[in-house]
Amino acid sequence: MLVADFKKKKEKKKTQSSRSRPPLPNPETQREAAVASEPGIEGIEVTHEFIEVPVYPDEADDEKRSAAGTGTTTAKKTTSLHLARAGVDPGRRAVLFLHGFPECWLSWRRVMKPLVEAGYEVAALDMRGYNLSGKLGFDDGEGEGEGGARKFSLSKFLPSSAETLAAFDIGALAADARAAAVHLSGPSRRMVTLVSHDWGGAVAWHAASVDSAAARGAATPRLFDALVTMAIPHPLLFQQNMKWEQAKRSWYVAFFQAPYFPERMMAGDDAAAIRAMLPRRTDEEQKQAEEIADAFTRPGAATAAINYYRASVRAVGTGPLSRSGARAARALRGGVDVPCLSLYAARDSALGVELLAGTERFCHAGVEIKILDSGHWIQLEKAKECAERTLGFLERTGGNRAKISERA
Repeated sequence: MLVADFKKKKEKKKTQSSRSRPPLPNPETQREAAVASEPGIEGIEVTHEFIEVPVYPDEADDEKRSAAGTGTTTAKKTTSLHLARAGVDPGRRAVLFLHGFPECWLSWRRVMKPLVEAGYEVAALDMRGYNLSGKLGFDDGEGEGEGGARKFSLSKFLPSSAETLAAFDIGALAADARAAAVHLSGPSRRMVTLVSHDWGGAVAWHAASVDSAAARGAATPRLFDALVTMAIPHPLLFQQNMKWEQAKRSWYVAFFQAPYFPERMMAGDDAAAIRAMLPRRTDEEQKQAEEIADAFTRPGAATAAINYYRASVRAVGTGPLSRSGARAARALRGGVDVPCLSLYAARDSALGVELLAGTERFCHAGVEIKILDSGHWIQLEKAKECAERTLGFLERTGGNRAKISERA
């Protein structure tokens, strides 16, 4: 959700430019080649899967109602979501990772590996529009520039149009998280733990709230069994605890409302701005920053990612952009009924610790709050500690064996 360290000065000595490397395959047209080019997790087998989800969840609901009795439940418009899975075993507890801006599933690798080694199944989602997931029409086919350099592409549509932004409404994003969890749940209906950072955390709060609301007093199987968030407060507390200092930290949200220019700023020059904001203290962090920035230059990714901010601001001004968004907003007020862990960054330059005040009001099964000596990119800067604290929480909430919903 945040451009935490955007104000860092650009280093004079630049690292190896992505211009010197061949362009990444476009996953919209070269899925097999795109998957083959993805970095992996050392010593861990990773499988890549794609699931189809509706671009507009409301449209899918309408289609299902109109097709009642015909057996047809296909939405009019769909897009693909990419999942990187490891430790696949239906007998293991499943953990679903949701990344933030401007990352992708790759940001979770150093947290995923210890969990697999501890006997958990893990899956990291490329959120809609990011990396290998579908771009929802924001790929205009311009994936390569002079000399084979990657070239980000701008939308063929006006980024601020209502139809465009509805595809990035929080209701659609929460529905994506649920669809990925259902995919992992399988026929046994094992429950899934959400682990999230930044924008992924905002989505996780909404998805878990919708799940809790659906399960209260109804015969609806519970899908999620626990929630871990990193460097993100509860979305309502972000609004309620907002003070002038926090408003100044959030300057980039206003910047992202402009058309086209934010894409050029963030993805231009081989995503130099992305490389500058991510931690690069070690060779490992440097390599990871390069890989995340490379993924951001895939055609259409920049516009899709920035539209998360445009949709969220539009929803604040006009109300939810969809019925699913309205449902998610209502559910958010009701909180979650599963155990929660909040890992927060003491040195986060974009989200102050004061935003956590009142978190317990929304965590009806309890919440553990841990403040780490880290900047915003907590799972990158403190991967080992994040993995250890997440593992400890998972052990305290049931361990590594699959848990089946009591209403399955």
